[in-house]
Amino acid sequence: MTDEAELAEKPPARPLPKPINALYVFLGGSAVVLSNISAIVTHVDEIREFVTKYLGLSGLFRAHEMAVATTTVGAMLGYGLLLYWVFQSFVRMRRTREVVAFLLVGALGFPIVGFLGFQTIKPISVDDLMQTEARDLTALAFSQQELAEPYLGGIRFSQNGTAADAQPWTTAQVLYGVLNAQPDVQKQAREIRMALEYIEANRDPASGWGYMAGSKKGVTEINSWVILANLASLRVDTNHRIWRTDETRLVVTRLERDIAELASRQHDDGGWAPIGGTTNPRHVRTYCTLMAVWALVEARNNSLLSGKSTWKYDQAIKNGVRWLLKNRQTSRAGVSGWWPNPHTVNQNGSFVGLTAHTLYVLQRAKEEFPFLVANDDLAAARGDFLQTALYGGGGRKGLGERPIEQNDRPHDADRYLHGVDDFQAESSTFLWYPWSLAAAVAMMDDPTLSEKERKDAKRLVKILLRRSGALAKFVQADEAVYPTAEALFAIGLYLRSEQAHPQ
Repeated sequence: MTDEAELAEKPPARPLPKPINALYVFLGGSAVVLSNISAIVTHVDEIREFVTKYLGLSGLFRAHEMAVATTTVGAMLGYGLLLYWVFQSFVRMRRTREVVAFLLVGALGFPIVGFLGFQTIKPISVDDLMQTEARDLTALAFSQQELAEPYLGGIRFSQNGTAADAQPWTTAQVLYGVLNAQPDVQKQAREIRMALEYIEANRDPASGWGYMAGSKKGVTEINSWVILANLASLRVDTNHRIWRTDETRLVVTRLERDIAELASRQHDDGGWAPIGGTTNPRHVRTYCTLMAVWALVEARNNSLLSGKSTWKYDQAIKNGVRWLLKNRQTSRAGVSGWWPNPHTVNQNGSFVGLTAHTLYVLQRAKEEFPFLVANDDLAAARGDFLQTALYGGGGRKGLGERPIEQNDRPHDADRYLHGVDDFQAESSTFLWYPWSLAAAVAMMDDPTLSEKERKDAKRLVKILLRRSGALAKFVQADEAVYPTAEALFAIGLYLRSEQAHPQ
């Protein structure tokens, strides 16, 4: 049948009724306008700041997802309505080949319009958000610094005045967090030097640093944090912004002294106790051991120390790593990980923060010691952690739903060392969020892991970053300052990560 015959058989085209015609134009145009408004909103920084302030970072992500949906769907809906109006008004009574051509071209336009709509959205820069959070947390931490004697340079334990005394432990943690987050080391150089000098001035000559300034019994984990803080001040990217060239040798000498004292505390089984001078294996604790191993690993990573003939701590690190791997346990509920006192039989609950911290340290050790690359115990520990963190286990939900403030503390019985009457260990709270983020980032960046492990780790990082707004609220409200320090460290680790781009 010819086109002329086909046209002759069709009834004459009747235009759409004016109200229907106008309705299509109005709805299509409204959808396009709404799509454009939604896209424009994402470019207004003031709106983003308002949403972040009142709904948190997770609320910003939800609002962004709604904007993406509104923009792309609105653009495609508006295009479809206008396309239908054009078809009904001008095309439906034309030749078959013209109708088919119009429909084909029109159908191809849907993905193009959707893509163009999506491209108008301003993406969320997680890096920018984390850098802003790092600057805010740094300001919060240094607002607790003493600026007058007798505690000049020290950081107070409490930000609300309940326990306002400065202490070396909190000071060292804050310094390590700030130096790793690096929001603006140049501007903070004076405060950092003051804090490091405060720490050195409060060292007990025989055993290092205790829980408070003036303590005569140095504590292993505090000595380790001080070593970490001094090491961070010597990194290539920070050294000459904090120390003069002629001062670097002095800092190295202090580190050599403190590292030797720390290594001397190691027990024959490879673990560390909270204090020196003890050989009782039942005094060994997980946190002391992981902190000592971490400090030695970071010292090995610094060429000013490990490049010298006096370096002799590789075996101490290996023995500490083997102790940690050997003392991973499984609770009554079937959850695997680490507990504060490994000598307790039939562990209860789970210590997510301590487990994540241990895994982070083991991942750092793996970068220095190849024997850990194919270690079955470490691989099993990683797999169990990622599974539990993502999906839950042992009666607990995954970390995407766990309250930020739900952290674990050791039992009071773990504070006591049998036969030691003049010392009780601090009943520290192990924060789960910063160390889970740190462990996940370390795994995500590890090229020796399987593709599935790196994918799971990256997914966990994305989940945790979306909750960083809740973290900020938690550390601002918490009485202690050390949550701010540990949050700074984890955020800094993410910002330096090569693979951390979860948006």
